[in-house]
Amino acid sequence: MGHFSNLRCGCGRFLEEHDIEVIQEVQMNSTIPLGPAEPERWQVKTHTRAVPTTAFGTVEFQGGPHPTKARKVGLYPQSLCSIHGYEELGLKDFELQMVQSPNVEKGGVWRLYCIVRISPKSQPFLCLLLQYVRINYETPPETVVELLLREWRLRVPSLVISVLGGLANAPLQAKLASVVKRGILRAAKTTGAWVITNGLDAGVTRHVGEALGEEVHVRGSKIVALGIAPWGVVQQRNMLTGADRVCQYHAQGTLAGRQETALNPHHNYFLLADNGTSGKFSTAEICLRRRLEQYLAQQPIGLSRLGKFLLLSER
Repeated sequence: MGHFSNLRCGCGRFLEEHDIEVIQEVQMNSTIPLGPAEPERWQVKTHTRAVPTTAFGTVEFQGGPHPTKARKVGLYPQSLCSIHGYEELGLKDFELQMVQSPNVEKGGVWRLYCIVRISPKSQPFLCLLLQYVRINYETPPETVVELLLREWRLRVPSLVISVLGGLANAPLQAKLASVVKRGILRAAKTTGAWVITNGLDAGVTRHVGEALGEEVHVRGSKIVALGIAPWGVVQQRNMLTGADRVCQYHAQGTLAGRQETALNPHHNYFLLADNGTSGKFSTAEICLRRRLEQYLAQQPIGLSRLGKFLLLSER
């Protein structure tokens, strides 16, 4: 690639990190800016194009204080499967088996639930795998809601708790941390509550995740912990690339010189907002999240019953 190979694009990637079509376009003297010598400034609107997502499925968090393949919903009686509208695919002596929705198009199976046995003779239990999707930051909120309600089968929220805060990992005083966690958990236990955060394992979101962790992963709570994170700064995001896959996600901690942060393992749903940038924080997830929350707040009762919004903001 000659002198192109060590140049960084305005999106934050090196040339070889782009799709092959982009590389060929650059080599043919396209107008895509590659460095300070280029007169044209890189802009999301001008220098990106929307394509079908190739990063969605379920995620298994590996390592750390709470490695998990799924969150335990409870012992597996036939009635539980019927309540959730899912069918068993044949329970045998396998350690892990998938359960699929009967109402999906052929080839579009969403692997939401699995049957887990600790040993061939042990009592099986039903687990919910953690869902994620890489999504255009300009996706209309009604499309996002359709994904959440129809594809991921969430219930319409009766309460939305929106948590805002920075990524600084400054420790909270023990007493204050206890009050925050207790308050968040009490509000989140409201039937049909959604807790919306930036989904990253840092700052106030980490504290909220710790508060929700046991409820989300162990007790089988119906709390929805929805992380809306910027795709371009998600650590190890290459692991998430693939269509309708089960991804084993390994967080490596903060890497020196790189603006990347791991996903918080105490969430059960992730919308990864993408605006084409990489390795630098932007407003991608803020735009997507703001439109989604405004849309939810403005819906008439006819959508079902959307409840109150609570806001937790970090100073």
